[in-house]
Amino acid sequence: MDSLLDGLCVKQNWLDFLAEKKAGGHLRPFEERKLKKYIEDEGYMRVIQNGLHLSAPQKCLVNKLETGKKRIVYRFADDEVWVLKLLCAFLYKYDNKLSEACYSFRKAHTAQKAIRRIMAVRGLGGKYCVKTDIHNYFNSIPAAELAAALDDIIDDDPRLKAFLKELLLTDAAYENGSLVYENRGAMAGCPLSPFFANIYLKELDDWFVGEGIPFYRYSDDMVFFVDTAQQAEYYKNRLTQIITKKGLEINTDKCSVTAPGESWDFLGFGYVNGRIDLSAASKKKIKGKIRRKAKALYRWRVKKNLPCEKAAKALIKHFDRKFYDDMRDGDFSWSRWFFPVLTTADGLKEIDGYMLEYIRYLYSGRHYKGNYKLSYADIRAMGRRSLVNEYYKYQKQAAQRDLAVRTNSK
Repeated sequence: MDSLLDGLCVKQNWLDFLAEKKAGGHLRPFEERKLKKYIEDEGYMRVIQNGLHLSAPQKCLVNKLETGKKRIVYRFADDEVWVLKLLCAFLYKYDNKLSEACYSFRKAHTAQKAIRRIMAVRGLGGKYCVKTDIHNYFNSIPAAELAAALDDIIDDDPRLKAFLKELLLTDAAYENGSLVYENRGAMAGCPLSPFFANIYLKELDDWFVGEGIPFYRYSDDMVFFVDTAQQAEYYKNRLTQIITKKGLEINTDKCSVTAPGESWDFLGFGYVNGRIDLSAASKKKIKGKIRRKAKALYRWRVKKNLPCEKAAKALIKHFDRKFYDDMRDGDFSWSRWFFPVLTTADGLKEIDGYMLEYIRYLYSGRHYKGNYKLSYADIRAMGRRSLVNEYYKYQKQAAQRDLAVRTNSK
């Protein structure tokens, strides 16, 4: 094939894509059915038969959890989304063009690997940690500069590069039924936006790597480690200069410098006294979700005059999906995100206790000692799975797999 775009009309590529998604647990049952039907009907041909010129996406506002604020996402038509998802899979071909300091949305260069590499930094406990974030990163990237950045990444596929540039530079979207023209940047919500977000800050990644500074970026979240307060100030200022030059703005509310011995967090993980636990923000966020869901279920139970156990089982089922098998795009389960890296179960124990408290709350609508008439054995019988127990099961299985690999390699 002359271009990766040619692969979009090959049915076997679609079947391989489906198989890979299923094997990785990335499809919920209804998504799997939709994709199978799409492939059977060759729905992708409706998108590419006219030269792959996509329609303008819908500009939507969605709620940002915990803040009450809104964020902008761009949603393409369903037929087009699947084509963009397969193309995104093809774009892993260029993964080796990215910096070793970038850990977002890559197959072998993951957030978990970033945390492990951070923990392997020599003298980590004696270093200053500088953490920073970019305000509205995806949508604020200047589209023209992002399109130009493709030249250094895609140097062997003119048709692909032309399509991606056209996609970035069209700058059109439907808002409340009207077509508007504005900078869409990397278009949060578009399947290709992670690829765009990775390549745009390659210059920053490469600069820090060239300086020999332990630097780690996951999309717009960045952290690096230095030996002195003076170095922390110098490199923080240098990072800000590069970010500003790229037409972006630092989110000062999410920037911090922590001294040696102090705790820090990154990507939901918290570093405390040489151990990796859940960050305070991760615990606060999940507690808020548990509390809100439990209160909604209590109101539902009372209104419908339903058995208490029905509401309790609904709460357990809802969070078991999130903890163990919620594979929505862009949303990993806790077991997949946290379990491989945590070195302590303290945070998980805290969340387990919080869950038990709100399962019991569903029986009375309040928190008091009488709730403990519902025993832990009763709750387990309803299907509740302890995060701590599941974590230790994971660790045991991982140790067995590692032992098997070492044994077979001898």
